Amino acid sequence: MVLEEKYTIKQLRGLRGMTQAELAKKVGVTENTIGEYESKPGRIKNAKYSTIERLAHALQVDIGDIFLDTTRVKPESIKQEV
Repeated sequence: MVLEEKYTIKQLRGLRGMTQAELAKKVGVTENTIGEYESKPGRIKNAKYSTIERLAHALQVDIGDIFLDTTRVKPESIKQEV
């Protein structure tokens, strides 16, 4: 699913109704790692490609959408659009 808007990992996780712990389990990383990806988006660029693939799959987005997290959109507006 290619997104027209840009969302942060945290917003995508919220949209999917997952906690950091749930997403971490699906991706196979620690909850702390998910927290770092959310608070320091540049860290994702250092992740293994397989981790990024699993993250995109868990969030139901294309891999490219994982890196398009510069625009901040309120989660309420995301829910209204979906």
